[in-house]
Amino acid sequence: MIEKELDVKVIGQCFSNYLKCPNGHMYGAYEFIKQGVSEHGPEFVKGAVEAQDSP
Repeated sequence: MIEKELDVKVIGQCFSNYLKCPNGHMYGAYEFIKQGVSEHGPEFVKGAVEAQDSP
């Protein structure tokens, strides 16, 4: 879903614990990446995801 809708390939395993925000909405990996794309752009988020596997 993340790759298809947000065009960000998640490398390796992506674990997500959904948190309930104070406004009552659920917030997980999809929402986190979507917010990152919205605020910083897809290239920044792609770079950050790729960097997580760097030594």
